[in-house]
Amino acid sequence: MFEFIKPIRFSGQDYNTLKQEHLQKKALFEDESFPATTSMGPGSMTYCRGPRHNND
Repeated sequence: MFEFIKPIRFSGQDYNTLKQEHLQKKALFEDESFPATTSMGPGSMTYCRGPRHNND
């Protein structure tokens, strides 16, 4: 059947611990290693519907 594989922690971070801490503080989590910035360029994280298809 299926085998559960425990994920590798990045920089010692534990998802469940971080989630509980931030829920208690009512604060959003921002990873210092991957800050939420627009350094990838303007509009790089916007929603995209994908390529348009011409049905003609």
